Amino acid sequence: RFYRIFERLAQRKTLPVLVGGTGLYLESVLTDYVLPPARPDENLRRELDGKPLGELQEILLAMKPDLHNKTDLEDRFRLIRKIEIEKARNEMKGGDGVRPNISAGVFGVAWERSELRRRIAKRLRQRLDGGMIEEVKSLREKGVSWERLDSFGLEYRFIAHYLQDKIRREEMEERLRIAIGQFAKRQMTWFRRMEKKGVRIEWIAGDRYDVLCSRVRDLLA
Repeated sequence: RFYRIFERLAQRKTLPVLVGGTGLYLESVLTDYVLPPARPDENLRRELDGKPLGELQEILLAMKPDLHNKTDLEDRFRLIRKIEIEKARNEMKGGDGVRPNISAGVFGVAWERSELRRRIAKRLRQRLDGGMIEEVKSLREKGVSWERLDSFGLEYRFIAHYLQDKIRREEMEERLRIAIGQFAKRQMTWFRRMEKKGVRIEWIAGDRYDVLCSRVRDLLA
């Protein structure tokens, strides 16, 4: 879909700007990484649903030995969905269209570790104070199961544990802060791996917004 939009913008002489997204999404846009349009496979899901967690893990690792996101191995819902996606990927005969010739300027925001930890803690506090716990309560009232909330990961998972009295409020916040920090570290690992594969990322200090603006202006010149 991005490629189709990119071509339309290019025809109108408009500069496309892609912001955010996961490392996987960015890599799929810049390289030949194929994201299969895997629709739910009810037959496969019924087949996998009766298997123990360990067997599901073996199936996924056999399909994708270089699995990056190990959290997929600890949750049944994610495991089954990941197997579904890998099955669709293996069955694909080709990608969705031809990747256009993209000359991209890729910028990454870099923070010192201590500052990154501070910002993570501040953002977490803002989200919790801003109604995140009430949001999870609302989802429960609308019928979302604890298991489904757990599969959403991070905030939803730990808040769900707190609402079930499995952990105290202080423990929830501490474990969340650590988990988000670990997630940020995995993101950096992904981007460093992209660099090793040939994607040039220009890292700019997070507090140097002026430098980023200057570099973007250079690209537009």
